[in-house]
Amino acid sequence: MNNVLGPDSNAVLASWKGLTEKETGRLCKAVGSILHQRDTVFLEGPLGVGKTTAIRAFIRCIGMCQEAVPSPTFTFFYTYESAKGPIYHFDLYRLGEKDLASQEENKQELGLDEILYHHLCFVEWPQYLGAHAPKNALTMQLLFSNDKNKRDIVLLGGGLWQERLKGPLFSPPQHPQMFLGAALKNLPQ
Repeated sequence: MNNVLGPDSNAVLASWKGLTEKETGRLCKAVGSILHQRDTVFLEGPLGVGKTTAIRAFIRCIGMCQEAVPSPTFTFFYTYESAKGPIYHFDLYRLGEKDLASQEENKQELGLDEILYHHLCFVEWPQYLGAHAPKNALTMQLLFSNDKNKRDIVLLGGGLWQERLKGPLFSPPQHPQMFLGAALKNLPQ
């Protein structure tokens, strides 16, 4: 997995194995409850792993319960209004198909620097941000589990995220499996 964060920003904060789509959604809702304007969440993982599904859960948690949350693969991004202000959902997959000069041109046209540093943003395929990537982003890695219907998830981030994610939901006790059960039991429905 290509993590675009700086060396002091990619500490493993928490990890889960074998989550169902419903459990993944509940985890996203829990993380979404601590997000603020100017936060950026990177979602990494292979095609079809559920990055857009996870973002849909994040956005619905923040107040967009009734609105459709489609993948912005062909438009690069969608904007949603919420009580926390505008939320941006980027899918940069198609930037990977372009040469470097075209990538930079597209990034400037999108106004990435202005948006990423002033609004709540979710970014699929963040490796294509290059120098535009905020160094204090939270990264959620989604991977296919041994069971094709389940996912393994890892949260990575620096000091800001270590502080925000403190608490019973994200602080594992001695035994990780007990943590997973307790965390999912306590996640919002």
